[in-house]
Amino acid sequence: MLILVSIALFAGLWHVFFLNYWSTLEMIEKRTWIWGDSQMIQGLDPSMLDLDKPPFSVAKHGNGYYDLISFAHRFPAKGDAIVGMGPLYYRYQKDRSEAGFQLDAMQAFYQANQSNAFSVDFKEIVRTNIRYEFSISGLESVRHGRFSNRPDSTKRLKYIGNILEVIDNNQFEGLFEFKDRWMHHAFDELSDKAGRFHIISWPVCQQLTDSRFSLIQNHYDSNLSSISSDYNMPLDTVYVGVKMDPFHDATHFSTDAVDQVSNQVKEELNEDSTSRILVIRFRHLSE
Repeated sequence: MLILVSIALFAGLWHVFFLNYWSTLEMIEKRTWIWGDSQMIQGLDPSMLDLDKPPFSVAKHGNGYYDLISFAHRFPAKGDAIVGMGPLYYRYQKDRSEAGFQLDAMQAFYQANQSNAFSVDFKEIVRTNIRYEFSISGLESVRHGRFSNRPDSTKRLKYIGNILEVIDNNQFEGLFEFKDRWMHHAFDELSDKAGRFHIISWPVCQQLTDSRFSLIQNHYDSNLSSISSDYNMPLDTVYVGVKMDPFHDATHFSTDAVDQVSNQVKEELNEDSTSRILVIRFRHLSE
């Protein structure tokens, strides 16, 4: 019994520390807090942004509604936030949901599990969050990576095919309603707490946009306009000039594109501190 009580006490104290850890870091040194999924990890190099406040990234492959809600709750008051979003937020499967345990996020997860809106692996997500919350690695900033400059056509077509198969075999109305509602819940909290709050909107490759994926792309674009209006965040299109295919696969950038995007974002952030949405668009340059 004593052992069980000791374990429970340790777990409780660790949970309190875990939820307040970012605020403690912010007190020690002001930071720029970065959230996003694999598009953020493979699309933006935080070291190139030249920010007054050093970046602390919690972007992870597969991040979704659960992680966004937790990020908004743990986000330090008066901090600076950069959130990366794209139509992949509406993925039907494989939301990683790896952010530890926080009440609002757990409520959203419970609702998702009880509904038939989209696919949820309850046991795996619970195990993943236990591992994450009690892992020392979860206390560190995430490193952003890069893909090569050579497009992987095979990988791209396979990925597009998998997405279209999911679209053809599922309904998305319930997913859109659920994820929009919790996205706005997270943005309500972030807009109230953040000193500066920027959203970077990521594109996908043209082959994917021109497919039946337009069902998801069109809903995302419409919701992005609503976010701009609801939170008084201007929509600014950032045109990035490229001479070659900027995508390594269907959704992730090449190394050169990362450099170009990061430089453009740096200029935008340093020229105008107004909270706004930066919509990334590629423009092909003639040789």
